[in-house]
Amino acid sequence: MQFSPRTRMTPVRILAGLLAAVVIVSFGASTSDTLASVSGTDVLYTTDADFDNGTLVNVNHDSPNNNQLQLNTTSGTFPFIWIALSQRCTIAKVNTDTGVILGEYRTISDSTQCAESSRTTVSTDGSVWVGHRGSPGYVAHIGLVELNQCIDRNGNNAIETSSGYGDVKAWPGANAPVSAAQDECILHSINTGGGDSRHMSVDASGDLWVGDFSFGSVFRKYDGGTGALVSGPHDFNCGGYGGLIDGAGVIWSATTGAGILRWDPASGFPGDATCLPFNNYGMAVDGGGNIWVSTFGEGVVRKLSPSGALLGTFSQGTATAQGLAVDGNGDVWISSSLACSGGGCPISHLLNDGTFVGYVPNPTGDGSTGISVDANGFIWSANRQANTATRINPNAGPLGCGGSGCTGGTTQVGAVDLTVNFPAGPDGRPSPFPYNYSDMTGAQLFSSTAPQGSWTVIQDSGAPGTAWGTITWNTEAQGSVPSGTAITVEARAADNEAGLGAQSYVPVSNGVPFALSGRFIQVRATLQADVDGVSPILSDIRIAVGDTDGDGIIDNLDNCPLVPNPDQADNDNDGIGDACDPDDDNDTVLDDDDNCQFVPNPDQADNDNDGVGDVCDPDDDNDTVLDGDDNCQFVPNTDQADNDGDGIGDACDPDDDNDTVLDGPDNCDLVPNPGQGDIDNNGVGDACEAFSYPAGGVFVVGNLTAHGLGANVNYWGSQWSKKNSLTVGAPAGFKGFENTSGVPTCGGTWTTSPGNSSGPPATVPQYMAVVISSNITKSGSTITGNVKEIVIVYTGPGYGPNPGHAGFGTVVHTLCSTP
Repeated sequence: MQFSPRTRMTPVRILAGLLAAVVIVSFGASTSDTLASVSGTDVLYTTDADFDNGTLVNVNHDSPNNNQLQLNTTSGTFPFIWIALSQRCTIAKVNTDTGVILGEYRTISDSTQCAESSRTTVSTDGSVWVGHRGSPGYVAHIGLVELNQCIDRNGNNAIETSSGYGDVKAWPGANAPVSAAQDECILHSINTGGGDSRHMSVDASGDLWVGDFSFGSVFRKYDGGTGALVSGPHDFNCGGYGGLIDGAGVIWSATTGAGILRWDPASGFPGDATCLPFNNYGMAVDGGGNIWVSTFGEGVVRKLSPSGALLGTFSQGTATAQGLAVDGNGDVWISSSLACSGGGCPISHLLNDGTFVGYVPNPTGDGSTGISVDANGFIWSANRQANTATRINPNAGPLGCGGSGCTGGTTQVGAVDLTVNFPAGPDGRPSPFPYNYSDMTGAQLFSSTAPQGSWTVIQDSGAPGTAWGTITWNTEAQGSVPSGTAITVEARAADNEAGLGAQSYVPVSNGVPFALSGRFIQVRATLQADVDGVSPILSDIRIAVGDTDGDGIIDNLDNCPLVPNPDQADNDNDGIGDACDPDDDNDTVLDDDDNCQFVPNPDQADNDNDGVGDVCDPDDDNDTVLDGDDNCQFVPNTDQADNDGDGIGDACDPDDDNDTVLDGPDNCDLVPNPGQGDIDNNGVGDACEAFSYPAGGVFVVGNLTAHGLGANVNYWGSQWSKKNSLTVGAPAGFKGFENTSGVPTCGGTWTTSPGNSSGPPATVPQYMAVVISSNITKSGSTITGNVKEIVIVYTGPGYGPNPGHAGFGTVVHTLCSTP
């Protein structure tokens, strides 16, 4: 999905040929616009087509600046408007291009007294926070399923969320936590402890400020990622009813009477807080950083400088007005109010110098309150009494006032071109009464508070447990990050796309190895302009796998099912190091020219007809007998004599004690197949090595994590539940060690306690038996799992009983497995 309908974001005045007819949309099912993931373990994104595989927000690759990303010249937003449906205590997500209602989400739990959802504010990642007019002062956080922000709380590898209007998922209980919400796009629920949550604004860092009006202009700051309280409560003498944060990070907040709070949080508390002596209601900021303030009953709108000085007082066109927005041209749009009814509730349109352009007729706009600008520069009104939202095309309608005496106008007034209805029901649900007048689209945020844009992509390695390792960008000459600008890159990974939302983004450095594991990686590049609007340029970005074998080096030994060759070249140009590709000479034949030391080919023929048995074929002399004449590399014994008189040289005969039985005394009873690796390079096939179980129990690996021959597994550590995937489970507190007494058997079960209490051993065997589990559940303090398989792991360095010292190793053999 490209969230950039106007990729260059040309000013709305020159958008010709846009919708002229009025379209009525009631409600409809959601459509999935999520882009497919990109396949590959090493992918370069540099062309227009490459970048279109990701999601563009407020960035473009338009001519003449093709094949690179830069910020739009006029800020854009996500293609959604979030409308609070106050009497239902829900919020609706509406597609601003089509008017289709994509979802409806609870803002408090089902049995909590409805405090009227009201204020909304969009965050830098497109998610939305919504507050309430009354007590208790709950705040809900809703994520975008389109950007994998939702959390698979029930672990079924799918996101369960609303698909349209009226499809409201249950949230059982009174004052219930967000964990009880069945809609997995509801991310957080915060009880502020206040009388309401009427001021809602997001700062440039993505953190949320909530103002409590009922309990006396009290402000609190919450972490935008976790929802945790990080600052406050701060009690002021004004503000808390609505407002915004400007480009300098200053909080402006209404009081609905005399007194506008202006406070820079960087100054401390109370710091430079001032109550400006002006009547107020709705607020918006223009491109020059000036603050526009509507009034309820005074009939005027005021323009204030960034410092708070009064720059002008102008007629707002109606005596009672509430919501206010400023578009990309600096034009001001003002709603009527709850006091307006009977179809005579127009929207006022002013130029930035205060000139009144005219009224936009809004015949289905009774009780219009909220005003916002969408990604296309169109204007939206939320109409409480009419239970509608209306969209205004600013390039339509008659020419309005322009000069003295309202003559000589050259600006079109605008006209409603789409209406979205919010009827009562279904299932007895009340009329919604859409009531909000804060930032419903993110236009305020992206134009003034945090001018920025982003590109997001999901890449699919095709294999669970993939260790991702480097992201490199701007290797081409076009790439640039001028002083004062920035490009920030973050990533997160999971073994299924539904699991990405539960992972936090972590910042990565250009070309510097990092450690994230999972089949899918989601990467977000954020571009930030300088104070003059200069954009950085992202010319290219490459996402590649990392150190899967745990040796601290990202090389050709990583992510390979076969590692027969230390050569790091990619001779056949297939994007895979030749160590992962046994056909090293590119002749499509596995033969002695290929430097193979494993046995990927069971054919015993002389494939290249050179008279020499293939090095990938243990019958090197092609006599169909494994004997002393063959250069056997896969056996534990260097003696070439035929001690047991069976006509086969003992070096090629795992029957070391000459009793004609492959058994325990032979130290090789597990490998009649010479295809086992010799990872420790001691001349003995790994499956012939002596292995043991660790002291006090057994380590565990998830069944959906790659665990075949040569796979690198994480069997212990604080990140175990993130690095291991199972068909069912696993509890976050499980670190990978179970302490059931006795030796496990395939088809059996095990139990343990969470955390460190299960007593992992101080050291682990070099060759260690490890359980593969497909189902791990927790009941009380007991964790239970099944034994799907048992494998032998060659353990690597770094293990320690402290979960911070993770245990990794390479699978060298499967002891047993169950269907």
